[in-house]
Parts: sequence; structure tokens; C-alpha cells
Amino acid sequence: MTTENSIAVIGLSYRDPGVKGKGLREYLSQARSAWTSVPADRYDQSAYYQAGGMKSGVVGTKGAHFIDLPFGFNAAFFNMRADEAKHADPQHRLML
Repeated sequence: MTTENSIAVIGLSYRDPGVKGKGLREYLSQARSAWTSVPADRYDQSAYYQAGGMKSGVVGTKGAHFIDLPFGFNAAFFNMRADEAKHADPQHRLML
């Protein structure tokens, strides 16, 4: 590879449940779990929970691994309209 075709990775962004700021190394070294019960602002867990969760419209677990502020997104920074950001795939917003 020639110098003019070389690239350098100069940054990294990472979000994981239970990891705050620069705590990834500590989090991994302690082998902690980020599993929590369903936050009230996500959905009413009591309305959808059913042990086993094997039928349509129910959830078979009382928790999961939830990231903080999943709906926090600076649409203006990415030149997106508010309605465009609202309807964007959540994984796309997180990637940005």
C-alpha cells in the first residue's frame, strides 16, 4: 500500500449498556453484566410479559441490556429534519 492510499483510524465511538464514559476497560475487566429490568420509559413491561413468551404480542423476559438515552440524537448536527430523525432506524441514529 502506498502512502497516498493509506488511512488511519483516529477515533472510536462505542455505547454499551452499563458503561459510562471511559469505563469500558473497567467494565470488561470486571466481567460485569448490564442486564436490567425494563425501564419505565421504554414500554409497560407488565402489559407485555408472559412467561415463556411464545405467542405473538408478548415478551418472555423481564429485562434486557438497555443503553442510556436511546432517543437522544442531535438531528441538526447531522443536517436532518426532526421528523426525518424521528423516523430513522434507531441503529442508524446510534451509528451516526
